Amino acid sequence: MIHPSLTVSVVMVIRIIILLALFPLSTYANMQLQTNQDTVITFSCGAPENSIFAQHLESAYKQVFQNLGYDFVMAYSSLARAIEQTKHGRTDGHCASIEGFEEIIQTDQLVKLNVVVKRSQFSAWSADANFKINDASEIRTQGLKVAFPRGPLINLKFNAEHNLTENLYPTVHLTAALKMLQSRRVDLVLAGAETIQARAETAHINQIYQAALFFEYESYPYLNKRLIALKPQIEQELSKLFFVKSLK
Repeated sequence: MIHPSLTVSVVMVIRIIILLALFPLSTYANMQLQTNQDTVITFSCGAPENSIFAQHLESAYKQVFQNLGYDFVMAYSSLARAIEQTKHGRTDGHCASIEGFEEIIQTDQLVKLNVVVKRSQFSAWSADANFKINDASEIRTQGLKVAFPRGPLINLKFNAEHNLTENLYPTVHLTAALKMLQSRRVDLVLAGAETIQARAETAHINQIYQAALFFEYESYPYLNKRLIALKPQIEQELSKLFFVKSLK
């Protein structure tokens, strides 16, 4: 017959062994979960998800971060939402924007990656193949009506430089601007070449022509400063796929 006190001791020993066995497992599971979360990098992106540019960019970023041991997710949304997510640190960076992006959206939490991922032409677009203007001043002198998507930062910068407020008809997004152009409610739409071509294709709008080329501009990815330690490595990997502007 087993003495009762011995039975209690055995049960206590077994419980202690079980607790000791489970503790490191749960601790390891939590550490593993945290590690998995830390190895996913997410960039906000306001570019049309089905555009050639966005697909190329997402593929390139996945390759870059895979080489560095991370998974990558592109979080597509409207441009305004993408900027908001980036500004408040809800994502790890922004897929592409113009020089001075962090100043325009008023945040000190972003750093530009010094690799050009897109070059584009900022232009005026018309529904009339024969309509041309020489420069931005003619928009004012001719009293032209211009559909002006609110989101793109390059548009805001252009308006600030040329004071076109009286000629502008603000729209929520570029598709709405294109529809206004198609119905001849406005004379021009201002936008970058790749962006407007992608939107026009999505909206099934064929008759759109370049009325003026104002300037060429470059876009860069932006990284949240909490990941600044990765900046040199990311730039090095990006430089294998894109044009290096000036590594610093």
